[in-house]
Amino acid sequence: MSKVKRSGFTRWLVLLLITAGLVGGGIWYWKHPADAEPQYKTAPVTIGDMIQTVTATGQLNPVTNVQVGSQVSGIISKLYADFNTLVTNGQLIAQLDPSTYKAVEAQSLITTPPRPLSIKPRPRFLSR
Repeated sequence: MSKVKRSGFTRWLVLLLITAGLVGGGIWYWKHPADAEPQYKTAPVTIGDMIQTVTATGQLNPVTNVQVGSQVSGIISKLYADFNTLVTNGQLIAQLDPSTYKAVEAQSLITTPPRPLSIKPRPRFLSR
């Protein structure tokens, strides 16, 4: 390995940086003494409502997320449960407007012709 010879300029630059760091640290220590007294804000005691404000960022997720689906769709005529309402298994949540389905049923009865009954006699086989 070859030894790298440091020039005089590099030594002076390193010495200057170390000195500048020591001087800067000394000035900072002198401006910020360790014996500074803590400062407190005081106010007279009053009676009133307590108000607390929480500021946060991020996404809010529910503890339990339940997907509710339906096999039919339509206009809701009565709503028995709202958002965050506690419901049990089998409880009626909403009632759909029956007029839509009654109209579809009546239309299908009108457009579908009656099918004739086809009764065919079965042949009887006697075996003996």
